[in-house]
Amino acid sequence: MTIRSRTSALSLLAAVVLLSGGRAPIQAAGPMFWTVASQAGFLEGTPTGVSIDDAGRVVVAPLVSVVADLSAPQAWSLARATDGPWFAGTGGTGRVLRGRGAQVDTILNVEPSAIHALAVVNGRVFAASSPDGRVHVIEPDGSSRVFFDPAESYIWALAADQQGRLWVGAGHPAVVYRVDAAGTSQVVYRPAARHVVSLAMDTTGRMYAGTDTPARLYRFGDADRPFVVFEPGLSELRAIVPAQNGT
Repeated sequence: MTIRSRTSALSLLAAVVLLSGGRAPIQAAGPMFWTVASQAGFLEGTPTGVSIDDAGRVVVAPLVSVVADLSAPQAWSLARATDGPWFAGTGGTGRVLRGRGAQVDTILNVEPSAIHALAVVNGRVFAASSPDGRVHVIEPDGSSRVFFDPAESYIWALAADQQGRLWVGAGHPAVVYRVDAAGTSQVVYRPAARHVVSLAMDTTGRMYAGTDTPARLYRFGDADRPFVVFEPGLSELRAIVPAQNGT
């Protein structure tokens, strides 16, 4: 062995001893075992192809696929027509997009506002933009105009009732409007909240509204009488999905 190679070998041995805390040889680490049995424990990792329920059970997740790349920072709202096309409202770009299979077209542009709510009623597409606080209508022939322009700056939710009237959830302060096909509006209720952020109709035709600051779920009965059916103690009730069985 030459002097250079012996020096290199000694230097390598010294580095190994230093890295091992002055003990040689280095001891291999043994296996580690731990138990994960809760939803919070599993969610510290990244689930791939599985879902974790609140009991900590791991089940196969629904298949997720990309329908379309909208080329927008956010997609705030979605709706679907009975004859097939789907619609998406974007943030940042303030567009309403119509999708038919792989083809996606822009049918409304209100940039720089965001489209936070959509509703399809009798072939007409209604789109709510914020922070300008307007409801736009896109007619079947493709023409568009401002359909409803309330005093509030934010419109978060749209839903149609059985009579084809448009319910509008707005905010700052919270208010629920109802607008007929001609654009004539009336105030249904002004809840004690900052915003109305969700609307949905159940299978019996009753309308529900969810609020922000505080979160409450209202149900509207006969003569538009409001009734609080749920108060979770959280900040907002962002979405409502009535099931066929009344849940």
